[in-house]
Amino acid sequence: MIDYCTSADPVATSYERSAAYGFVAFSAPRRDLDTIPTADPFLVDEHDASVETLADVRNFLYMINPQRYPDREDLLDALAAVNVDLLIVDAEAEDGRLITDEVTRLQRKPNGARRLVLCYLSIGEAESYRDYWDPAWATDPPDWLLSENPNWPGKYSVRYWDPEWQAIVCDQVDRIVAAGFDGVYLDLVDAYGSFEL
Repeated sequence: MIDYCTSADPVATSYERSAAYGFVAFSAPRRDLDTIPTADPFLVDEHDASVETLADVRNFLYMINPQRYPDREDLLDALAAVNVDLLIVDAEAEDGRLITDEVTRLQRKPNGARRLVLCYLSIGEAESYRDYWDPAWATDPPDWLLSENPNWPGKYSVRYWDPEWQAIVCDQVDRIVAAGFDGVYLDLVDAYGSFEL
């Protein structure tokens, strides 16, 4: 469960309600998902035990926009220092994709215990800042590439059922698995809503 809360009271309420439903929650201070929260009660149910499966996860951090960190090492240091059971991160940093050694580093809590690391991947939009993006698409887009999202510049709706787009997604998944991530967090799986009559 992900909530966006800007002050302590809604954060506490979010965690309480999620716990009542049996959800594991993360309350982000910003919709951009570009920071690690520092205010209580960010780290709910913190512990030092190893986590091997999603069923073991008690807390997590969802941080996919690293632009607030001056460089790659600062980002990795900040993520590695957080004692959460699960990290959801983006494979592509400002200066290239995360490599296997970096993913392995993130799979350890500060005390050395194992944790899970999932990689963010949007399957309902193409993103112009991804390494799969062809600059020629700006003037000559493929048939499956549609309009830009007015709320998120650089993100474009896609005909997700098109085999060419699906091949791009499958290639991204293969690269994520090869880098050693524990899994993939698929975003915009509800993109079908844009095509309903």
